[in-house]
Amino acid sequence: MTGPATSAGSNELDVDILVVGSGAAGFAAALTARLAGLKVLLVEKAPVFGGTSALSGGGVWAPGNLRHCIEAVEYLEANSLLVFEPNPTPDYRAESPGGIAGGRSLRAARFDGRVL
Repeated sequence: MTGPATSAGSNELDVDILVVGSGAAGFAAALTARLAGLKVLLVEKAPVFGGTSALSGGGVWAPGNLRHCIEAVEYLEANSLLVFEPNPTPDYRAESPGGIAGGRSLRAARFDGRVL
């Protein structure tokens, strides 16, 4: 696999897919495309990576879509250094019928960014 190619003296890049935004969805899309052998360019307008996923704590909550959520989590854990764990944050209305005091959503486990 090779990365994006540039022409000598040109500002043009030859890529198969352009991913706009470095939040959870953007990084997942870029990783999936790269693992499929595509040349990927991920761009971010902010001076730091993470998008609103970083601001929100990066929690994963997929109500009504459990099967796809499980498949996505298993794929990301198998193909990256990412590990998920239950999030102890309670539901917004944990006292309501069906509410729970924590563990419904997932979050990324602590990660040593120096390995990147």
